[in-house]
Amino acid sequence: MKGDLKKIFDEQNAKILKNKIMLDIDNNTDSLKLTIFNIIMLEMNKLVRNISKFCDDNAIIYDDRELEGLIVFEKEELKSYMSKELEFRQQSLKNSIEENNENRLTDLNDQSISSMKNVVSKEMAIQFLPKFIAITKIEDEENLIRINGLVRLTSSTIQDRIEKNTKTRFLNLVNMIDESKSISLDMVKKTGAAIKKIESADNTSKRKLKTTY
Repeated sequence: MKGDLKKIFDEQNAKILKNKIMLDIDNNTDSLKLTIFNIIMLEMNKLVRNISKFCDDNAIIYDDRELEGLIVFEKEELKSYMSKELEFRQQSLKNSIEENNENRLTDLNDQSISSMKNVVSKEMAIQFLPKFIAITKIEDEENLIRINGLVRLTSSTIQDRIEKNTKTRFLNLVNMIDESKSISLDMVKKTGAAIKKIESADNTSKRKLKTTY
């Protein structure tokens, strides 16, 4: 009976631990998403200021509303892509926990970082830059090179900050998982010891009863 009790407790404890880790992954994802969204907003706002200054300094005529509309659209595009990437990361980490394959967590996180950076790079170079050039109708080769440099710098900054923050959040997640596992293991040990005491007390009582009769 006591063996059955310990088995039930161990199973329940393992379930609680897994649910806690799943919740940690969800919270980690939500926190990272907010951080990445803030990075996109901040860096794209910097870019529009730098572009506006560049155009003003070089007497390049453009429509403020068109540029602002393009920036707003690009922010939402980047946020949408990052949401999808983070959802995939979230589910991949959870699947790894479900499969008791925690050794894959670091690789999965690294793959997520690489994928997010690749998306930002392609979006900024292939989608945003040509649209901006079309708005401003820049044809001068030197100005095109300089504008390309501004966009590439923003793209690189966003990528670097995404990588840094994703790594930091992942380390926080790993630490939380290790802490939860440590607490769970301690509970298992304490419960095991308590069950042994009960078994020992029961055996002692049985021996006394036998002696009495």
